[in-house]
Amino acid sequence: MPMLEWHKSANWLIIYEWLSSLISPAVAVYRGTRPRVSANASASIGIRDYLGWNLPSERSCQPGDVTIWIHAASVGEASSAIKALQSVRERGLQYKPRLRAVLSAGNASGLSYLKDWSHGQYVECVLLPVDSPQTARLFLDWARPQCGVFVEGDLWPALMAEARRRMIPLALIEARISDRSWRRWNSIPPGRAMASNIYRSLTRVACGDPSQGEQLQWLGTRSTRTG
Repeated sequence: MPMLEWHKSANWLIIYEWLSSLISPAVAVYRGTRPRVSANASASIGIRDYLGWNLPSERSCQPGDVTIWIHAASVGEASSAIKALQSVRERGLQYKPRLRAVLSAGNASGLSYLKDWSHGQYVECVLLPVDSPQTARLFLDWARPQCGVFVEGDLWPALMAEARRRMIPLALIEARISDRSWRRWNSIPPGRAMASNIYRSLTRVACGDPSQGEQLQWLGTRSTRTG
């Protein structure tokens, strides 16, 4: 990345982290109190969950455990996250000392779907708090993943920046970018700098559409596999 562009992306990350620190409590209040479509799926989700204050007190992991974290925005992505986790186990990672998994969701419906599937043995399902430097540290301190995977395109800049500081490799599977997002990144003056900061945090990207793969590479991904 050219030095000038790197400085621009770093500056916009600083601004984003500052703003997200200020507004994340308000976002948590809004998301934790607004009416839900499904009362059953969201009965246990509140403001404290969106602030990361209701994460389990400790994870049931031992020294030598290998933890993979997969994030899904909602129900559709949650289905893909489960398939990805099952694929990891089938390809031999179950022979590690112990494979543990953290599956996170961006809303109550996705979390309910994950919990309905989970058998609780090696998988822990949680709501991912709103994006800010503070909640990112809370979540990663709790999860302690060796790697992280995002599904489709629900990317969290502050969380990804904190993962990068901790040298946690991140991947994006079934990568997609909507026409609206593509126009936004290209029409707003700081859009390219912000996109570069977000997408360069990804170590690997798997995308089914070659044309979208090219777009993602233009936005800053370093290693994109298509097909």
